[in-house]
Amino acid sequence: MKMGEIQEVLGGRCYHFQRRIEENGFRVMFIIRLIPVLPSFGVNYIAGVSRISAKDYFEGSLIGMIPPVFLYTYLFASVGDKVLKDGLTVSALSSLHTVLPLIALTLLVILPVLFRKQLAKLERRLED
Repeated sequence: MKMGEIQEVLGGRCYHFQRRIEENGFRVMFIIRLIPVLPSFGVNYIAGVSRISAKDYFEGSLIGMIPPVFLYTYLFASVGDKVLKDGLTVSALSSLHTVLPLIALTLLVILPVLFRKQLAKLERRLED
């Protein structure tokens, strides 16, 4: 399936992504990889049929995946350690070593949305 066929299926949403990825490939891939809830398969597929350079794709993906991978690893290592020592208890799930990575992962999901809204407001003000 080529980009034109994908655009037909998804409508205008894909065109916007295509334009952004052509202009700022590294930045787009970095931000997309930073958000831990976006499905990698779909991102990989759309990036694969887009005109992003291999360098931008690789570097943006590599650097953007470091924070979520670190947070997931830290979270599950600390929970796993507590569970192996004490068994599955509420205190294992409510410790500071569990709550902080969960907050950070939540911020990785919420902050790009808030940033996008603020950027849209700024663009509207600049247009007026």
